[in-house]
Amino acid sequence: MSTKHKPELLAPAGSRKALEAAVKAGADAVYFGIDRFNARARAENFRSDEIGDVAAYCHARNAKAYLALNTLIKDNEMKSAFDIAANAWIKGIDAVIVQDIGLARLLIDNIEGIRLHASTQMTAFNINACRILKAQGFKRVVLARELSIDSLKKINDVCGIQTEVFIHGALCVSYSGQCLMSFVQGGRSSNRGECAQPCRQVWSLIDEEGKLLEKNKHLLSTRDLITTSVIKEIIAAGPSSLKIEGRLKDEIYVAAVTSAYRMLIDEEDADIEELNKMLGQIFLRGGGTKGFIGGASSKEFMSTKHPGHIGPLIGRVTHQKNDKAVMTLFEELNIKDSLVFIKDDFKADILISKIEQDGRLVKSAKANTTAGVGYIDFTVPAKTLVYRRIDVNLTSDIRERILKKDVNIGIRGIFAAKTGMSPVLMVEDAQTKASYTAIDTEVVLTNKRGTTPDDIIRGLSKTVDTPFYFENIKTDVDEGIYIPLPVINKMRREALFLLEKAKHRKRRDINYGFNEQEVIIKDRNSKPEISVYIEYPGAEDYTLIDCDGPVYLPIKHLLADIEYMYPDKLVFFLPLIDKNELLWKDVINDAYEKGYRKFLIKNVGQIGYFDGLDVMLYADHSMNIYNSYAANSRLLEKTIQVCVSLELMPEEIKRISSHKMIEAIVYGQKRVMDLEYELVNDRKQYILRDAAKNRDFIVRASDDTVSVFERRGTYNYMVKTDVMRLMFLDESISKISKILSVFMIEYDKREFVSGNDV
Repeated sequence: MSTKHKPELLAPAGSRKALEAAVKAGADAVYFGIDRFNARARAENFRSDEIGDVAAYCHARNAKAYLALNTLIKDNEMKSAFDIAANAWIKGIDAVIVQDIGLARLLIDNIEGIRLHASTQMTAFNINACRILKAQGFKRVVLARELSIDSLKKINDVCGIQTEVFIHGALCVSYSGQCLMSFVQGGRSSNRGECAQPCRQVWSLIDEEGKLLEKNKHLLSTRDLITTSVIKEIIAAGPSSLKIEGRLKDEIYVAAVTSAYRMLIDEEDADIEELNKMLGQIFLRGGGTKGFIGGASSKEFMSTKHPGHIGPLIGRVTHQKNDKAVMTLFEELNIKDSLVFIKDDFKADILISKIEQDGRLVKSAKANTTAGVGYIDFTVPAKTLVYRRIDVNLTSDIRERILKKDVNIGIRGIFAAKTGMSPVLMVEDAQTKASYTAIDTEVVLTNKRGTTPDDIIRGLSKTVDTPFYFENIKTDVDEGIYIPLPVINKMRREALFLLEKAKHRKRRDINYGFNEQEVIIKDRNSKPEISVYIEYPGAEDYTLIDCDGPVYLPIKHLLADIEYMYPDKLVFFLPLIDKNELLWKDVINDAYEKGYRKFLIKNVGQIGYFDGLDVMLYADHSMNIYNSYAANSRLLEKTIQVCVSLELMPEEIKRISSHKMIEAIVYGQKRVMDLEYELVNDRKQYILRDAAKNRDFIVRASDDTVSVFERRGTYNYMVKTDVMRLMFLDESISKISKILSVFMIEYDKREFVSGNDV
């Protein structure tokens, strides 16, 4: 691609084989995790003691290596996470990807020069967020997947921080960092790398009258992202890095996808149609989508029929004959291809072990022919469509074309051999030099056939087992000398080893220290304050609610022009996803002019709305405050109260140590997903039902997103903290007051009430 701006191509490395595949296929950088604190805990990953080797392998091949420590960290884990990051930095890693704002604070404060990338789990999607993260010391922001190309360009035009965008792979239906569905359903936190992928399960949708609108469909299962058709526009928008998702994928997938986008970046006339065909065969849920970054509609975004990869359509069954399905082929078919049969509710798959044509067994069958495929021990209906999940020839081609070869880095060499001295080989690439002297060898003259420059060049050129090849070799040798060929071979091996070593620089002189969080002892023997949060309030004066803590209301509620009896009791919040920054800044200024001084921030970008204003800020649970270091971080230094993560247990909440007020959500209908995808498109209330567990969730659309809430209001736990929050959707003041009364009775009993509706 002929463009002044050529972004980094960043590929996933969930295993050693995938790491090598990424680099060999042309990745400029890879990202990988170890067995702790990374958002893909199910990947093979690496051991802590392999970090240096990963970095060295990449650096030798002109690629960078980024360590993903992109989960939330508990207080008692922080020392381990810090040490892993510090050790990785010393061993030469190029950057650390971080979600936890507490860990980020520790790393930036205590390790000079460390390069941090803000994970997409930090939900950064606008200019404000990027500016604030830059001011905090981050060098790059991995942007939310929900951005458009125009939004991406605006960020890159003004923010002055590197940006990274996803261009291929699996998509989360919810904004990353804001999905609690896996945790709520089974205790497995996506913010801790343990997502059980409930979005890939079967769901039903019911309207507020009880009418079943959708039954047992994959309503939350997204197609895989593929941006081949819009990659030029994405690059023109100025991102620093193009990211391929896939640390759970194997080396074939990584090699195929990386090589395809390498071609699209480098070559103006790359055949997009052929690349799409290849990528669709390798792995692509639902046939793929160009995503929100490519302007896809909600309908184009989802794969409601099949949550996994089934491959391209390659045939149709005409009938079944004994153990063979006879089919008309649209594409060539081969022994060991994997097929999926689909018709209505029928679905089955096989690995082909027999192909029969014209009464004889064959290894392959051409397109536009008929073939019997087996062995099949089930009944296949006529007119069943046949998809190829795995193409054995394509897999074999990728292994031969990419995986069996190393990269080719052009280097130059100078070989000097003077009589009576030791021979010297100097090698260099564009950035690095190395030299090796054969000190145990003395160059001698010979009366027989000597060692010629051509002999030396032939010996040095045998670099097949290295990532290098000689573009040019100069020799400076005396005539009539003799150097044994084994010596030349050894000099080549040692010089190239030293070059690899020189390309990977460790940071041995880094000084760092871990400052333990100061424990703040608070007297929590008295009753905590009670706060009340209403997501969709009506036209009532909610300051009349009898609670001693704040009442949280959406800032739009000010537009109702209600006269509040106790206005200082109110804390106003913006939407979690506030895409129109100028609009919300104006709304805040209007509230400020009316005398309101208390506001709840829900994402990183909202902190910047209050620059220069004399206000009291509260941080919401959506900021993923998971430990004491996060509560006390510079990012939240202007806040007076923080609401901790919904994923913390009572004993963990009690250990959060801060001079600030610590708030915990103990009751209510909690938001578990925020979708850009229009699961519903009006303001009515819907029920999303987990078909397997028969568990219901509430779905509501707002101006910016579709939100999914737990349906039942339940007591979660009683916990010793400063403020206990009760969450409501649209309940009336009388209903809220009744629930508050029951709650306080239960609190006085100091009993945990599990799963009881109020």
